[in-house]
Amino acid sequence: MEHALTSTETARPADRRGRPTLQEGAEKRRAIVAAAIELFLGFGYKDVSVRQVAQRADVSTRTVYNMFEGKAALFVACLAAISADREQPVLIERASLRETLETFAINMLHTLSRSDGLGFAQLVMRDARDMPDLALAGHNSQDQQFVEPLASYLHGHIADGAAATDLAKIYISMALAEWNRSVTFLLPLPDAQQCARHAALVAQIFAKGIEAG
Repeated sequence: MEHALTSTETARPADRRGRPTLQEGAEKRRAIVAAAIELFLGFGYKDVSVRQVAQRADVSTRTVYNMFEGKAALFVACLAAISADREQPVLIERASLRETLETFAINMLHTLSRSDGLGFAQLVMRDARDMPDLALAGHNSQDQQFVEPLASYLHGHIADGAAATDLAKIYISMALAEWNRSVTFLLPLPDAQQCARHAALVAQIFAKGIEAG
């Protein structure tokens, strides 16, 4: 079921001005992603169509498909935009492994606890079981935002580089344990002090394990 966002269903006329400039293309892409974020958060993933996103962004449906393979790819772009809207990257190298891991955990928790980040995470957790494309989009987004940067960093700190990705996934699960518990059971999210305390604990445990191994 699609929400009627506008009364018109007619196709937009072809744009005869020629190819858009790079700046125009970038502006259209930002408008499309912004419209998609608003609609996904407002109506959910299932009940929003690419056509509705195009209408909200004031572009043609063809323009959306020229920039994104489909709704799942658009969803991933929304998640990436939310993550990118930060003053600093999630992973910042500090003086030690433990300090880097601790900062990474805190930044990750802050990203996911923002209203838009939380809304998208809840969307995936609620609807992914019945929508494989949504589950895949959520999985790919977590890999790109969190797993890959941490695995790349850990690669330089362990003898078995092939295990870096597995270790990154394990650490992320540890770091998000309390956050996942809060979201799953509809409890208040950890506040800044709780996030910092949890991040320090898991970073200390994980760093000792790596150094011992």
